[in-house]
Amino acid sequence: MNREREAIHILGLIFNVASEKKNYLSDSNELYTFFTIPGQGNLRWIVPEDPRFGIPVLCQWRPYKPWSYIKWKLILFLYSKRLLKKIQGISTLKFTPYKTHSQDTKPRQRLVPVIYVGTPGTHQKAVATFINPVTGIPVNVVKVALKKSAVENLTREAEMLKKIAEFNVPGIPKIISIENNGAKTVQTVIPGRLTSRKLTKAHINWLLKLPRFEKTTTFDEQKQIIQGVLAKQQSAFTEMERNSIHTVSKTLQGKGLIPYLIIHGDFAPWNLKRLTNDEITAIDWEDSDLNGLPLWDLSHFFCIQAHLFGGPNPFKKIRECPLVALYIKKIGLDQNNIRQFYTLYLIKKFIGSGLFSTNSYGAFLIQQIHQISQQ
Repeated sequence: MNREREAIHILGLIFNVASEKKNYLSDSNELYTFFTIPGQGNLRWIVPEDPRFGIPVLCQWRPYKPWSYIKWKLILFLYSKRLLKKIQGISTLKFTPYKTHSQDTKPRQRLVPVIYVGTPGTHQKAVATFINPVTGIPVNVVKVALKKSAVENLTREAEMLKKIAEFNVPGIPKIISIENNGAKTVQTVIPGRLTSRKLTKAHINWLLKLPRFEKTTTFDEQKQIIQGVLAKQQSAFTEMERNSIHTVSKTLQGKGLIPYLIIHGDFAPWNLKRLTNDEITAIDWEDSDLNGLPLWDLSHFFCIQAHLFGGPNPFKKIRECPLVALYIKKIGLDQNNIRQFYTLYLIKKFIGSGLFSTNSYGAFLIQQIHQISQQ
């Protein structure tokens, strides 16, 4: 599918979501004009021609590689000056929204979408932020599964957000609707810009607000779970992988009680928004879990960035970071167990997410597991 056809397909899905629930669209003879912006050779953004609608959303986006950040700033500047189509690779697209069949004769609110298109893959989705063209304020967020496997992720996120709402965790998106068996969801907008790559006390304060439960586990129990998975799925791993995981899992010892807690699951800068100088919150809860383990989110925070951007060994950073020590102290666990919690993240993320070494992040995780097994 070429980029223009892909954009038209996504716009059709997005506008259907809007029209089914809120009658956002005008009559079918009205044309909408969009720009398509590529990223790494793929369709990345579909933005309205009028920068007044697109800029508020795009300004919240934050590329983390220096060259990407410079290019992004140039795109925003040219977009604000209505010169976006002068950039090579950016094309203009005319789109006629599907006609709604509502009998409502009241004037319809013509909300305008700004659409982010996820990285191609089995879990690809599109995320549209709808803007009120009168006020320029974002109204809601619509997520649409572009691949079949993405439906499971969107459904999991929607159900988790409903459960988290029961615990009054501040700053969390609220689900407005789940449609088409989970292939489409609508949720509230969370204001704020994406955070930097640096871990701050605001991150720790937010993690400490996530509920902990009476249900507990132990390192001994977790070791048994891991060894059980290895025994059942031997053919899924290479001999080196099995040996490394087995060696490292033997270090998981202890009968001390560890509380289960809610984890975000993809606790990374691109999923975190800064509300104020002292407060952050998280979006995109597709990898969240009610039966999470302490230090999981912080381990992911350091590991995923080391994988994507390089830098020092993530375990070294975790072990030496005073904010990680503060987190462990605040939840009442032993500082000497940091290595074991980190080990649990590496192993369970590798064997429990279907990553394996065929996935680039899976290959990174098994490399970290192998390094620890040699220490």
